[in-house]
Amino acid sequence: MGSESSKCDRCGPSNPGPSDVPHSVLPKKNPRARSVSRTCGSENGRCGAPITGMRNIALEAFVAEHGQNQLSKCENEKCTLRFNVHGMEKHLKECPFGVIDCPMGKFLGKCSSRCKIEDLASHFDSCHKEQRGAELDKEMFILLSAYIQKLYLIKNGPYNFLLHLKVSEIDHMVYMAVQLLGTTVSSSKWSYEFHVYNKSQPRRKYQHVINCHAMSTPLKEIFTDKNCAALPIGFATSFVNEGALTFKLFITKTGGNRPRKRNDDLKPTNLEN
Repeated sequence: MGSESSKCDRCGPSNPGPSDVPHSVLPKKNPRARSVSRTCGSENGRCGAPITGMRNIALEAFVAEHGQNQLSKCENEKCTLRFNVHGMEKHLKECPFGVIDCPMGKFLGKCSSRCKIEDLASHFDSCHKEQRGAELDKEMFILLSAYIQKLYLIKNGPYNFLLHLKVSEIDHMVYMAVQLLGTTVSSSKWSYEFHVYNKSQPRRKYQHVINCHAMSTPLKEIFTDKNCAALPIGFATSFVNEGALTFKLFITKTGGNRPRKRNDDLKPTNLEN
């Protein structure tokens, strides 16, 4: 089978070079039998015929035989990584140079915007300023008197992290988790650490350290599996001082120096705004 049969008739090969594998795992064709990759829209660029759900068996066979191990560059402009067919599909779900739904919409249903991850901080500063109030290595607190779910965007150098806080009415738990807006490999190189304490009892503290979660990991799965800081409300209440649960968050490179524990009396950051 010639390589010509593996080209998208609208856009041509996905990348220049020896591989003619199209940039869609499941190519389609229109009634005039032109091969079209799934990302090229509803009509073929050459003949204008509508794209159908008809499977292109010949092209699928070519991809199966020749394309599974071919490496292609990520379609996001600033990303330099290359993957085979299987790896690319997973990577595109967590590429740090991709376009994503605003986390305020994805997790809380409060925003319909989409933007590049690198522009997310500017978007939050403009549209969700109160969700930028969390800081690393600084006292923060939440109230346990109401069942809530909140998130905050934290910048640590060029990296974007999401802090998730949930006081669950269903299972009477307090969940605290951090996701890196990046790949699974990148997230495995970072850890987050929560210190929960009662300011009137400085020697009593709850600490939880775990690797950061990738943005492709479902938050519901993190909470359900308790793969994060998870405190029964009864236990968390024992740390409440002046009506609030006080905590600090540290995010560090895995294997790097642990953050120095501080006993300063900074004014708490109120996360109930």
